[in-house]
Amino acid sequence: MISNLRIERFKCFEDVNITFGKITLFAGINATGKSTVIQALLLLRQAYLTGDLKENKLPLNGDLIKIGTAKDALYYGSQEDSVAFTSNFKNPNHSFRWTFGYEKENPDKYFMEGISSNMADLPSSGIFAPRFFYLMAERLGPRLTYPMTELSHKEMHVGFQGEHTAHCLAKFGDDPIPNSDLALKTDEGIINSSLAHQTQLWMRQVTPYVMFNTESVTQTDWVKLGIKVYGEQTDYMRPTNLGFGISYTLPIIVAALMAEPGTMLIIENPEAHLHPAGQSRLAQFLAKVAENRVQVILETHSDHILNGLRIAVKKGIIANSDDMKMQFFSRGKTLGSNIVEKPRIFKDGGIDRWPEGFFDQFERDLEELF
Repeated sequence: MISNLRIERFKCFEDVNITFGKITLFAGINATGKSTVIQALLLLRQAYLTGDLKENKLPLNGDLIKIGTAKDALYYGSQEDSVAFTSNFKNPNHSFRWTFGYEKENPDKYFMEGISSNMADLPSSGIFAPRFFYLMAERLGPRLTYPMTELSHKEMHVGFQGEHTAHCLAKFGDDPIPNSDLALKTDEGIINSSLAHQTQLWMRQVTPYVMFNTESVTQTDWVKLGIKVYGEQTDYMRPTNLGFGISYTLPIIVAALMAEPGTMLIIENPEAHLHPAGQSRLAQFLAKVAENRVQVILETHSDHILNGLRIAVKKGIIANSDDMKMQFFSRGKTLGSNIVEKPRIFKDGGIDRWPEGFFDQFERDLEELF
C-alpha cells in the first residue's frame, strides 16, 4: 500500500507531500491540484505498463493519461529542469524515487528522460499490480450496447470510463468475488458469492430494487445490458430508458468487487448523478472495500461522501480512524503556491479541524438564509 507520494516540480506543485491511508479522500475547490496528484499516480502506472519506467523514461501520453508535452508537465516557474516523484510503501516498507529531466531546448517532447531512479524490487501491488482500477469523472452514460475489452483475463478491468463493466459481468459474473468478506447474504440468509449476484445485492444497497442481466453478442464484440426495478417490471429495460445514476454507479460496484487484495481503486466524483442517500451508502461500501485490503482513493466535492466515510469510521467499518486520510486542497496567495491540509478524523466520526472551504458551504448558505 502506498503511504506517501512526494511530488516535485510537476504541474501546479513545486513540492508537496500527499499522505494515503486504506481509503483517502481528496477535496477542495477546482484547479487546486487534486487531479494533478491522481495524474502523477497514473503517469507512473502508465510508464510501468509500457516498460518505460524500467528504462528510466516517462511517457507523458498514453491510453491511461495524456499530459501533453514536457512543458505542460513542468511546474510553472520551476528553478530546476526536472520533475521528481518519491513514493513510499508500507507492508513491507519501501521507498522509490524517480527524477526526470526537462530539456529547455526541446520543451515540446512527449516524454521525459530519467536523470536518476531507484526502482529495484517494485512491489506487485497498488499502481504496480497486474490489475488496476481507475474510473474518471467522465464515465460512460446509458448505452444500448457496451464494448468488449481485448485485455487478458488477468488484467481485465471495467475501463477508465466504465465502458467494459458489462463485459466484466458477462465474463466473470459466475466467478466468486476475491474478497469473501464483502459477500452479502440474501433475505433468506443464503450467501452466493458470485460477482453478478453480489453486484446486484450491493447495487440495491445504493439504489434499491435494481436488477440487471448481460448478454454477449460475440459476433460483434459488444455486450447488451438490461436493467429493471425489482418487483415492478417483468422485462428488462434498455439502459437508455433510465437515468445516469445507475450507469455511473454500476462500474464502481463492479470494480470494487473485482479488486483483489493489494490492488488500487481510484474514483473521481463517485457521487455523480446519485441521490444523497445513495452517496452515503456508496461511501460506506467503499470503506468496507478498503478495510479488506483494496486501497481506495476518492476525489469528491460531495459532503455526503465525506459523511458516509465518517459514519463508516464511527460504525467500525474502518477499524482504525487513522486508516482514513483526508487531503484538502486550496489555492495559495501566489501562482503555484497551492496548499494541501490534512484534517484528521476521530473514532466517533468527528473531525479535528475544518479549514475554510472544507465542506462548509451548507452552513454558509444557511447563515445567509437565516
